[in-house]
Amino acid sequence: MDFLSDLELGALMNRIYPTIQGRYINNVYSLDELRYSFTVKDYEYALNVHLKIGLWLSDMYIKERWESEFIRKLRDFMEGSRIEGLEVPAGQRLIVMRLSSGTIYFELFGTSNVVCTDRSGIIQCALREEEFRDRKVKPGEAYILPKLKGTPLAELPEPPFNEKVSVSRHLGFFIATSRKFIEEILFRAGVQPEKPANALSDAEKEAIKSAMKQIVSECSSSDKMYAYSEGTYSFIKLLSKGDPVAVYSIPFGIKEAFDPFLFKVQEESEDEKKKALAQSYLEKAKLLRDIAARLMEGDAESIKSYIEEKGGSYAEGVLKVAGETVKADSLPALASKLYERAKNYEVGAKKVLNSKSKVKEKKVKVVSVKKREWYEKYRWFITSEGLLAVGGRDASSNEAILRKYVKPDDYVFHAELPGSPFFVVSGRAGETSLKEVATATASFSRAWKMGLTTADVYYVKGDQLSLAAPSGEYMGKGSAMILGKRNYVKGLKLKLGVGLARVGDDLKAYCAPLSSASKMCDWFIEIEPGRLSQAEAAKKIQKKLSELYGIVISLEEIQKVLPAGNTDIVGIRKKGDIPFI
Repeated sequence: MDFLSDLELGALMNRIYPTIQGRYINNVYSLDELRYSFTVKDYEYALNVHLKIGLWLSDMYIKERWESEFIRKLRDFMEGSRIEGLEVPAGQRLIVMRLSSGTIYFELFGTSNVVCTDRSGIIQCALREEEFRDRKVKPGEAYILPKLKGTPLAELPEPPFNEKVSVSRHLGFFIATSRKFIEEILFRAGVQPEKPANALSDAEKEAIKSAMKQIVSECSSSDKMYAYSEGTYSFIKLLSKGDPVAVYSIPFGIKEAFDPFLFKVQEESEDEKKKALAQSYLEKAKLLRDIAARLMEGDAESIKSYIEEKGGSYAEGVLKVAGETVKADSLPALASKLYERAKNYEVGAKKVLNSKSKVKEKKVKVVSVKKREWYEKYRWFITSEGLLAVGGRDASSNEAILRKYVKPDDYVFHAELPGSPFFVVSGRAGETSLKEVATATASFSRAWKMGLTTADVYYVKGDQLSLAAPSGEYMGKGSAMILGKRNYVKGLKLKLGVGLARVGDDLKAYCAPLSSASKMCDWFIEIEPGRLSQAEAAKKIQKKLSELYGIVISLEEIQKVLPAGNTDIVGIRKKGDIPFI
């Protein structure tokens, strides 16, 4: 698999960040050390992270609680934090998520890691505590970015082309980028990858530089991601690989490509599980044998670089790689110990294949992020004339509506009772809409809780409101001064309909005046002030709606749309039962 390079990850973060800037993280879920989902408050997408792929937006997320000491620390570190940045350091396959609580570094190279630092850059916790020649990843240490091997492609480096090695290997040494881009640069430049770097003509060198500029430019401006048959993904069309097998939009469409890697359930048979475990042992044995062979050649300096590429370290006779720590006084002695451990892994692979132990399969729970429109945090309904009416739930939401959404020509409604919501509807509203919004204002006011059957409401134009108190006077939160004449609607009957209305692709709990419910819902429950507590009424309504619609709507969603106070259920109605007012 050849996933996204630093250049592409950076371009992706630049597109994702504006959509989530300033939002708050609710929680983090994880399936294992590689796969994470971060849910975002009041947002229709989650941030999914795979430490071999990157970070992307998706309307699906893992609903698992992989319980480890690290995930608990990570949850405590970021829960409720505000997102303040998403970036990728040039040349690094590393994503930096800046939060109000500190910074999370997702290292997508080597054995992969997640590192959390406070706002001063001191490490608080890490998935893997590691120590390298040039940096330490441990709590209490300052976080240092890994040292780059080469110059980032975005900086358009100019390799000296003075080596006798192949130009492909030469570019790979001097440029910090992915293999797919090295291949593409040479393909576009018309240069054979095996040609010696010091044998290039001036024209070929210029063609290589030109191809590098093209790739940087195309990556930064791309709005698509291309997938190729051998598992390569790219933000540019790779001419060296022919036609792509799939094309995805950036940033939202790439979830189709990467979500399967996050949610993949390993429904393997017991034999397949054994084979996979045995294969992992054999791969580790091969790596240890390879390092041992290099050590026998006696080149300690070159082996350090190779071991670091494999996510390990070597210093002062101590080698750490692939979970192994080996100490020896000489290179031959170290190689001998590695050969012995490799042999043990090979024996272990045979034992696994011959074993009869049973391994339980793990199911992955995946859920969808519920898409919420901006008005769903308030009281809302659609009038019979198709206009959106929005009302407050409390003093804070009243104030938010008055400050953010009221236009001079809108109609604003309020009841002559303390604790009344402000409802607002477009100035295009006709008599039917005005009567419906007035009914909603009365029904969601304190009149319902008081057990009244009727109430009076007035309405004004938006430009008749003043949110500033006169000099020397105080005006409570969520209040407004009314200037000029008020238009009264008296004797409004407190009756509402509760059903399920379609919002986009979803059916959602809906509570509105009867004529609106009759238009928006296939079935609805008529309610009025009465004797049942809100909780009791919600349970009965939930049961009836579940039977009528054949789906289960959560009790919480039903309670959320009901008016405060005791309620009676009058009866079941169907679409069109109630004529328009």
